[in-house]
Amino acid sequence: MRLLRFSGLILILALLLSLTPFPARAQGGLGATITPDDDGATITVMSGETVVVELPFDPDSALQWRMIMTRTFEQADITVYDTQPGSPAAAAGLQPGDMITAVDGEAVRFSDDLSEVLEARIDETVTLSVVRDGDPLDVALDIRDIPRPTYVRPYVVELVADMPAVSAGFEIGDAILAVDGVMIGSTEQLIAYITERENVEIVVTVRRGLEKLELPVVPVADPTDGVPRIGVSVSETENLISGLSVGLLNLTWYYGVHPFRGSVPPGELRDILVQQGDPRLLESEDGEGLAVWFFEADEVGETRLTFAYADFNLDEPELDQLLDVLIEVTPYRQEGPSV
Repeated sequence: MRLLRFSGLILILALLLSLTPFPARAQGGLGATITPDDDGATITVMSGETVVVELPFDPDSALQWRMIMTRTFEQADITVYDTQPGSPAAAAGLQPGDMITAVDGEAVRFSDDLSEVLEARIDETVTLSVVRDGDPLDVALDIRDIPRPTYVRPYVVELVADMPAVSAGFEIGDAILAVDGVMIGSTEQLIAYITERENVEIVVTVRRGLEKLELPVVPVADPTDGVPRIGVSVSETENLISGLSVGLLNLTWYYGVHPFRGSVPPGELRDILVQQGDPRLLESEDGEGLAVWFFEADEVGETRLTFAYADFNLDEPELDQLLDVLIEVTPYRQEGPSV
């Protein structure tokens, strides 16, 4: 069993997520002390302040805390969403819904892999291994560096329970082409259109495989924050070489764990947080163990601290607990009277 698996998209653009992190603001010169109770929180500190992470553990158990530094992709269905008219991808007969699994026998697990392989083969012909309606087939594709569209297609990667999109008939994988006849070319455009039409029926045009569907739906106030939404999370297609537009579905991935021997590799925390030495193992107030990390907020911006509690003596540790906190670093400011 992997340390942790998720189905979904790494770089999901949260158009309509149902959960919002609870914001917490650090007070005092220290900055913030983070404990397991802060899982899912957003912690705000000022540049120059110190962030302390205190995680209790049982010293008699094989379980221990490790800081998670990377997310390792394992597999994704690279799905064709569109082909430009007159392009090599269209001439090759690629269809919406085709899943690309390999190029000339070389497996591709992610869209970046596919893009890198194709970019290296300009003016050549490659064989794509494709799955169409469950059946494998080979497709010959001429690689040509032709102009790419400036627009992208938002496509559905998650449906939010008890929101209108579910009853309206939206499905994961639907590519959103238009709303009320207006072509949609970005997630930002889609969000702006929907948020201005609370309790007003709109008609969303989607492509589902080879079908084009019209789905009436009424945006309502999201109970989490009051913003008008229909209840889907979306990502965006990527326009690749040869007129090929793809998205990612059924993404599975797991956390890779940094062994944390010595200092944090450069850039791992985006240079926003700087770790002060190795983690310290102390005794907590109740006599149990306490793993403590110190970080200095160095640059303004956001980064994420993620820690896993598991038996790391195993080849594939099984997760027992996960702590995930978003750190927001704001500019240093002097305290003074409010006017």
